[in-house]
Amino acid sequence: MKIVVTGANGFIGRALINLLIENKHEVVALVHKNKGSENLPCKSVSWEGQDSSAKALKLLDETLASTDAVIHLAGRPVAAVRWTKKIKTEILESRTVSTQNLVSSIGRLPPEKRPSSFICASGVGYYGDSGDNPVNEVDSKGSGFLSDVVTLWEAEAAKVTKFGVRSISLRNGIVLGKTGGALDPALRKLPGDNLSNAPELVATSSVTWTPEIGSGGMSGLVYFDGRMTSDYNTGSDLFPQKEQDGFAVFNARIGLRGPDEAWGLELWGQNIFGQDYAQVAFNTPFQAGATSAPFVDAQYPGGRQLFSQFLAEPRTYGITLRGKF
Repeated sequence: MKIVVTGANGFIGRALINLLIENKHEVVALVHKNKGSENLPCKSVSWEGQDSSAKALKLLDETLASTDAVIHLAGRPVAAVRWTKKIKTEILESRTVSTQNLVSSIGRLPPEKRPSSFICASGVGYYGDSGDNPVNEVDSKGSGFLSDVVTLWEAEAAKVTKFGVRSISLRNGIVLGKTGGALDPALRKLPGDNLSNAPELVATSSVTWTPEIGSGGMSGLVYFDGRMTSDYNTGSDLFPQKEQDGFAVFNARIGLRGPDEAWGLELWGQNIFGQDYAQVAFNTPFQAGATSAPFVDAQYPGGRQLFSQFLAEPRTYGITLRGKF
């Protein structure tokens, strides 16, 4: 079968395309510009769902002609964003207008070139807050913004039936997977990981030598200590970009003390081998990376976010003179 899929760069879209190709179907993806279409395993066509210009509709007609099915998954994500008036408009129109354009394109095709099925994403938000009560296709619409969006969305999709095409609306719930889904990508780093700034292994040791010097009660001091730490994450969100590799830090001091330690003179050094390591890493405020296509990888959340860090104490030397009187 020849199948056209919108929203192909989404979590569901990518998994669906891979499954369709595994089952020997021919797939054409309608994708937004600069959305990583080069990584898709199928032919892709640049498409802006809300573009109703003559040029865009002509390209859409050519793409949908002689297909067996259209699967429409495109729509602005509703999670991880504050629903301002502007965002609400984008959430609604990215679904209804794109569906209108697809349905009208199907209607312009000769009957023999129309797909047999139009499968359109939808959502369980249709039912509103139903509490613990089970719901199914025959239950009535709920209340709230998402319920209104789904109702209008499904109404646009259903118009395709007047062209002899079967309409199917998929009321999806929360979708999860090993490589993506509704959860923040950073949460997939939690299983088996440690808490922030909590290395699994820390080993410390120290050596002190205080030899007597002469017969006048003077003594010397030779002191050396070390701390070895395994890998740990310096960020509270456990982003892998904030991981600190294991390291070792050594401190030392050498000195001379008078009788009964009435006075003392010490030369000391902290981090004497100049080991660089991060005390804390953080998201750089008000900055992001280049304006090219965003970097998206479940293993490395943050997109184009830049990261900064505060380094721990560098190599430091000093002299201490102390006395008691």
